[in-house]
Amino acid sequence: MKRYLDKINPLVLFRDAKIFNRVHSPGEFASILHRERDRADRTGQEFSMAVFEVGNGSRKTHAARNLVPILTHRIRSTDAIGWLADGRIGAVLPHTRPERAWKFVANIRKAGVEPGCVKQLFLTHCHYDHTGGAAALRQQTGAVIVAHELDAEYLEAGDSRVTAASWYGAWIEPLRVDVKVAGSEQRFTVGKLEVTFRHAPGHSPGSAVLYLESDGKRVLFGQDVHGPLHDELRSVRADYVKSLEFLLSLEADILCEGHFGVVIGKQKVRDFIESYL
Repeated sequence: MKRYLDKINPLVLFRDAKIFNRVHSPGEFASILHRERDRADRTGQEFSMAVFEVGNGSRKTHAARNLVPILTHRIRSTDAIGWLADGRIGAVLPHTRPERAWKFVANIRKAGVEPGCVKQLFLTHCHYDHTGGAAALRQQTGAVIVAHELDAEYLEAGDSRVTAASWYGAWIEPLRVDVKVAGSEQRFTVGKLEVTFRHAPGHSPGSAVLYLESDGKRVLFGQDVHGPLHDELRSVRADYVKSLEFLLSLEADILCEGHFGVVIGKQKVRDFIESYL
């Protein structure tokens, strides 16, 4: 009864409007992420994103009411906070290295929000720009690292060539993979959702995508749909084409791509994938 009264109480509605007026909608936040990715690619300067789980239903509303004022107090004028398509809250931190992002998360934790709800860290492929912070994230959260076995071997060997670390003038430390997916597919339970981890080679031998159903929408985490393909990365064009055709068959409503941000709308997702065939 109290929850129903809260929903119609004008004072509660006014309070919520005031709290959430600096939180961007999922569409706005996707555009911000896309912009920052483009800026980082152009300038070579880093940015980070912190993601916070706020639960579901009334628990979500209560947690978000507590979290958002803390975030708005902590962020800089150049930062942005917004809703992700899956209902979590993200904070984009331009010009922020991973260690500084962790300091930001630590500050949020001190304010009473615990980010240790992260249980699994899925690596879509072995490349350095997607895996370089995995060890630190595991240490901070206690999450298990999941990757396909065909890319796990390069991570565990610390192969700076196949992981493309050398492309960034860096080297990669050997990274233990806790769960190695074998074969074409494996399903995982994440909270109340079932996530499918699907082998989609081409960009790298063990490239993979993840997809799930949420609020009637199919969400596809499509790794690097755009490539590139290179012999040094063990890329195979025939496999890449087959993988893109598989992605099209999923008819996803939302695509989260490794470098181009979030694409929303079934036709827009199809157009994006087809542009690389």
